[in-house]
Amino acid sequence: MKVMKIKQKDIEVSADDHIIVMKGEVNQEKPELFLTPFFKKVIAEMDRDIILDLTQLEFLNSSGIKPIIGFLIMRDPGYRVKIKTSPTTTWQRTSLKVLAELDDNIVLE
Repeated sequence: MKVMKIKQKDIEVSADDHIIVMKGEVNQEKPELFLTPFFKKVIAEMDRDIILDLTQLEFLNSSGIKPIIGFLIMRDPGYRVKIKTSPTTTWQRTSLKVLAELDDNIVLE
């Protein structure tokens, strides 16, 4: 996968090799307008398991979870996704725990 990066307001998302990193805050009203096309490009080039690194994501509003769920649904179900969370950011583990419970190929770390 080639290096891809987007930056909007307070959020930066990059993909390199098999790692997607989200930094900052997803506090926009319609983040799917830029996140969904980005995730679609990642999926088009996806050829192995992916790590979704959220350790530097400080805030995720309810509108921001939708494109992440869309990414998880659109990917080839044979590929595993490891979601890395920050041990000091409680909302990440509690909010995203349900995603790992919905699919055996999604692991919350």
